[in-house]
Amino acid sequence: MLQSQARLKHAAAGLARLPERTRRILLRRRLDGANYATIAEEEGMSIPAVEKQVARATLEMMNWMEQW
Repeated sequence: MLQSQARLKHAAAGLARLPERTRRILLRRRLDGANYATIAEEEGMSIPAVEKQVARATLEMMNWMEQW
């Protein structure tokens, strides 16, 4: 239980390090299940730009969690 809590804290710290817009896009995609087109419209971005943001944020979070 304590290990799970520590892992969640570490993940939250990693999310906090992301730029606000990137964090918002990643959470809309991964937690809310929003599609790229919807996020692009909400953020005033192109679909490829949203895809790139999600990919970069995912990679950054994977690297961050490897440090745990």
